[in-house]
Amino acid sequence: PVLSIVPSARGGVAIPLDAPRKMPLLSAYRSALQTWPLRTKATTSFVLFGAGSLAVQLSEPRAAEQTAASGGSARKVLACSTYGAVLYAPGMHFWYMTLERWLPSTALASTCCKLALHSSIAAPCIISSFTLTTRTLEGFALEDSLACLREKGPTMWLTALGFINIGLFINYHFMPLAYRVTFGNFVQLLWTSYQSWELAQDNSREAKAAAQDAPPSIDLPSVLSVESRE
Repeated sequence: PVLSIVPSARGGVAIPLDAPRKMPLLSAYRSALQTWPLRTKATTSFVLFGAGSLAVQLSEPRAAEQTAASGGSARKVLACSTYGAVLYAPGMHFWYMTLERWLPSTALASTCCKLALHSSIAAPCIISSFTLTTRTLEGFALEDSLACLREKGPTMWLTALGFINIGLFINYHFMPLAYRVTFGNFVQLLWTSYQSWELAQDNSREAKAAAQDAPPSIDLPSVLSVESRE
């Protein structure tokens, strides 16, 4: 097929001229990334972050009970979606652009440096902002959110050093700059699901502790009935 050259951060990319007819949605998305890059990435993050949160809730064996105890599934999904659109997408948009200015090479050494910077700077920021933002939007007090971050943050960061870095390596080494936030969203879909699961475990323990600490309920009609017989 006849090829056209579409410019990208890594140079020209060969795209068949009939690609828009074969893949109209992909063509429209590519055009939106070029015309409204930040807006398009924010919309993508909004959808995928919410999907990750919803997937975790649906996978829980006692999802209905847990979501009722911790504020409702819709609120959780909206909190994750809002974080993805308002904080994650703009933050990673400028993060990738900054790294590309500092380390424009695609050599293996440059990619490893980007991974090291991501793990030491971006990952802690993502974990902290995700935990504090989503829990605050769900209605938890700031003190509770900070306590949850202190408890869960190190575990989530160590987990991020494992399987997430595989996706990040592909993203930094092979993906053009314009598509890194989008590809990162799909990697983040798994990561968001994991973070939501970790925080859901903490929410479940808090709900159980609150139920245990609550005073026993009194059946007032039964008490009155006993007193009247006496």
